[in-house]
Amino acid sequence: MLATRPMKSPIAILSASGRVPGHADSMGAFWHILYRGVDTHEMVPPSRWNPASHVGDTAIKNVSGTGYGCWLHQAGQFDVAFFNMSPREAVQVDPAQRVALLTAAEALEQAGIVPNRTPSTQKHRVGVWLGSTSNDWMETNSAQNIDTYLIPGGYLRVGIRAPKIPVISPTLGRVLHHASDFGDKYFVHHCRNTVNIVTAVGVAAADGLLHEKVIAIEMGPSPAVSRMAKDIVGSSMQTFASIHKGIDTWQLLTEGLACFYLAGANPDWSRYHEYFPQSHEVLQLPAYGWTLKEYWTQYIHDWSLRKGDAAIGPVIAQAAPRLEASSIHQNHQEHLVERPQWRDRSGSGLRSMVQGHKVYGVPLCTPSVYADVVLMIGAYAKQIYGLDSEAMATEVGDMNIQSALVKNEVGRQQILRISAKFDATNSSAFCKFSSVDAIGKEIEQHANCQLRFVDAERTKVGLKGAALDARSSMKALHNRVGADGSTFRFSKAMIYKMIGQLADFDPKYRGLSAIVLDNDALEATGTICFKDIPDDGKWFTNPAYLDALTQTGGFVMNANEEVDLEKEVYINHGWSSLKLFATKLGPNVRYHSYVKMTEGKDKLWGGDIIIFDESDELVAVIGGVALQGVPKRLMEYVVNSAYKKVSGAAKPSSQQQRIPNHPEPPPPVPVAAEPNPLGAAGPGPAEKPFTTRQLATAEQQVALEGKLASQANARHCLRVLILAEESGVVENDLKDDVELADIGIDSLLSLVICGRLRDELDVDIPERDLYTECCTIADVKKRLCGFDRNLEVDVHRHGDDARSDAGTEPSGPPTPHSGFSTPALQSDDSSLDRIDTLPTPFTEAVEIELSRAKKSRTLPLSASIAPAWSIYLQASKKRSSETLFLFPDGCGAATSYLSLPELSPTTAVIGFNSPFMKTPSRMCEYSLAEVLQSYIAGLRIRQPEGPYHLGGWSAGGILAYAVAQELFAQGERVASLTLIDSPPPNKGLDKLPDRWFEHCAKVGLFGTEMQRGAGPAKAPEWLMPRFRASIELLHDYHAPPIPAAAIRDMKVNII
Repeated sequence: MLATRPMKSPIAILSASGRVPGHADSMGAFWHILYRGVDTHEMVPPSRWNPASHVGDTAIKNVSGTGYGCWLHQAGQFDVAFFNMSPREAVQVDPAQRVALLTAAEALEQAGIVPNRTPSTQKHRVGVWLGSTSNDWMETNSAQNIDTYLIPGGYLRVGIRAPKIPVISPTLGRVLHHASDFGDKYFVHHCRNTVNIVTAVGVAAADGLLHEKVIAIEMGPSPAVSRMAKDIVGSSMQTFASIHKGIDTWQLLTEGLACFYLAGANPDWSRYHEYFPQSHEVLQLPAYGWTLKEYWTQYIHDWSLRKGDAAIGPVIAQAAPRLEASSIHQNHQEHLVERPQWRDRSGSGLRSMVQGHKVYGVPLCTPSVYADVVLMIGAYAKQIYGLDSEAMATEVGDMNIQSALVKNEVGRQQILRISAKFDATNSSAFCKFSSVDAIGKEIEQHANCQLRFVDAERTKVGLKGAALDARSSMKALHNRVGADGSTFRFSKAMIYKMIGQLADFDPKYRGLSAIVLDNDALEATGTICFKDIPDDGKWFTNPAYLDALTQTGGFVMNANEEVDLEKEVYINHGWSSLKLFATKLGPNVRYHSYVKMTEGKDKLWGGDIIIFDESDELVAVIGGVALQGVPKRLMEYVVNSAYKKVSGAAKPSSQQQRIPNHPEPPPPVPVAAEPNPLGAAGPGPAEKPFTTRQLATAEQQVALEGKLASQANARHCLRVLILAEESGVVENDLKDDVELADIGIDSLLSLVICGRLRDELDVDIPERDLYTECCTIADVKKRLCGFDRNLEVDVHRHGDDARSDAGTEPSGPPTPHSGFSTPALQSDDSSLDRIDTLPTPFTEAVEIELSRAKKSRTLPLSASIAPAWSIYLQASKKRSSETLFLFPDGCGAATSYLSLPELSPTTAVIGFNSPFMKTPSRMCEYSLAEVLQSYIAGLRIRQPEGPYHLGGWSAGGILAYAVAQELFAQGERVASLTLIDSPPPNKGLDKLPDRWFEHCAKVGLFGTEMQRGAGPAKAPEWLMPRFRASIELLHDYHAPPIPAAAIRDMKVNII
């Protein structure tokens, strides 16, 4: 291995000082000694000792082996006044320490560092390192004279507080009850004077503190005092030693503890076993033999006269702490070792608290509610683990708001689960807030944070500089009010009126009584008072109080002159640290806050909020408060979407009211049905049933086209109006060739547009589809309307002969538009699976009008199947160079492929849906060849000619193989065939027993596959028959091999 030479930082020696032998009292004199080569070795000075009497054999104690050495002269010279010491104190200081003090002061002075003399030394402190080899002076002198400890004033630094129990003082010979009884020099007298234990114990016995029934424990290395006490008080007094030579400490401890327990005391057994985790498990007693003999005798006060009576002294039994608050309705677990969970079933306290904070009319839960729960968990953990509640402050750190927690107003049950995982190694916990359903499955995570414990006093010391700066800034802000044009003062009414268009604060949330805002510097100081806020509910720390502490930062960002709340708002994303030093926030205390906001990345602004009380004491610090700037339209969409998710209906937004009242489509005109000539004929001879198709008459068709055109045009105007309002472009300028990127429609704006279309026009389109598949306004119109704008009226017109001669059967299958065939030409007994599965306003109108014209004459038709319809699962036609077609498995739906990872940005994935997805009983009426022609027709709609990329999972792989064979027979080219966990196509599908379907339904396999939204999974009624029909269709299919010449250039992937 190669060793790397460490890098050395350059060191500049500014000065050096010292005392060296040879009468050298400075480093300059020492240099002359070295230069001249002077020998500093000399006889022992007479002031040290007499060489004649102290030089001899080294084996003799206190005798030196030589009378020569190197000596410091005038080592005793010391300027006591310079070091602010008295002569008596200096005498007790080690001579080596006095020399070290002198030389250190000289070196600092020569370097230009004089304490409190220069600007540099007034701001900066200088570190000094001292090294020593021994401290024999202290060891020798302190054993002979206690003044070494007491004279330098050490006893003055010992603060004596009032004793909680009487102190029997042998020094004074009496019992001490108050701090003033000790005096300033009590420890000096205690160390110097003799003790008088007999007098002190006698006084205590006379006062009734000591008597024969008292149980005493002596803390010390040996039981010496307890014996004297028993001689004075009486031999029947029980005394125990904590340590005794020759006796095991555990024996002493258990004997003393047993005596106290029998006397009626109630020891804290959890503390007794605290350091023995292996003994924390409660052992179960064996069940055998208990009926044979009474080994257990119930206690009835017959073996201990004192057992069950009150203890000799006042023993207070503390109950185990409980988690109780308005935010917690049910405690699921109360153990901090693994993963405790608390569930809130929307109690009245939490409901009223959430109801008091509304954003755009939607009640939202504020982070202060989460903080209240975490602070309560922290107090609970302190009691469980024996932490000092006053010395340790609870910190709610890394509060991360992930999604909005919205209160529904329709009476639905909402369960908020709060889980805290405690880590005993670093005394912290990870808390998570999630919504769950009735069976405990997590639906959505709203927030998470860290719970930590910090030393309160040490943290305050670290924040001392920030607190001083905050106080001076607060004073400067008040002084600038009215003096410049950027600093303003706002009253309570003005504060909540200014931000009223963003959020509605209930009176219980209005804790800010005044704010002084510097509009240019984005800093503010606020006055907070909870006097008028009702403290209803059993809160640990009222969330309204905590929220008022954080409102200063939100007001700075949403109320300054640079922000237009009609376009952009700033929302709270949490904080990095909330430290609350006060045990409780008082309703009658006036608090003051200060914050200065600075800009970070991605419009994320942050700042530290510092809170003081009336006495200018630091109460709390909320560090790293984060506010994110978002468009108002997006914020409205987010909160309304969250509300709709929990309530099932959207709040009426302000944007809905901006839409003008367009004329409603004319009501449908009743169409007189022609009498059915076949109906009066009565039942004829039994014939083989044939498939019929109902057609509208020419007059009905014309009337239907007019009504549909009117409805489509009205809805089209509303859609274009929404695009114009959200993009900010005049409606007339939205031509078909306008690029969406050119008018500023990005992913966020697509989210807003889709939300308005869904809420106002009931057009459910995925946000991702609008953003990824549409490049121009024409693309948007096609995606929304389901057909090209030029075909809005002609969608039902398939030629003049279709209207003029209703009895003539079309020569071929109807021409599909936008993935579905013309509903007017669908057979009556064939399922409109595609329309039922993908409803649009247009297809709904078609079905309504067709139902009105249903009593038209019927004609026979061929039993051909409409082209199978398909959907894009990944990418789009315009952004891809090749397309992979996936055929449905046994369930018949393309949803089986939704969980596929993204294949490639240049590869579009299209999934087919079975023509009989919801009508599996009709599949048996057709052969496999007819079903394959339906898929091939749908395939050619998407891609008229090859090469094709086909694939499928399970039974879908067999369909892909069969379609590939048909395409080869038609002279097309198949580029690839992908079979995913597919059975061999040449053996046919084996029929499965009914118990297999029952088992899959029981374990929820099919329900999970087709599940939509949250809640228990339930399989559709048509799903099981659809699987059976698929197996029946492919049971007798034994695929022949594809000729080798046809597959020479085809890639086959088997997964």
